[in-house]
Amino acid sequence: LCIDILRRVLKMRPEEPHSYLYLALALTENANALMWHVCGENLDLKGILPSPPGLDAPDPLETAKRNYTEAIKLFHKVLTQKWDSRFAQIEVTALTEMNRLASFVTFHNLDHDILD
Repeated sequence: LCIDILRRVLKMRPEEPHSYLYLALALTENANALMWHVCGENLDLKGILPSPPGLDAPDPLETAKRNYTEAIKLFHKVLTQKWDSRFAQIEVTALTEMNRLASFVTFHNLDHDILD
């Protein structure tokens, strides 16, 4: 629900970097929760297999990867776009969060395509 609301906020306020940043943070937290649900305390994915095809429910690992990938793109947007001066230093927060996510992906042996 939170992600849907933040997507609407982004559509209404694309000129504000916080719209991108908050959606990226929500996607990251959602993906983290999915990973925790699938893997428990052992977040090393080397031995985790995806859900078998044909199930009605979406594969939580694939959903998490999509969320991480989208979050990285949103953080990148905040870092690379020129923003109004009232948003000074927003890049610092985006870079910190993107680095945290990249470190998480690397540490837990997730698919590195997420970081491309």
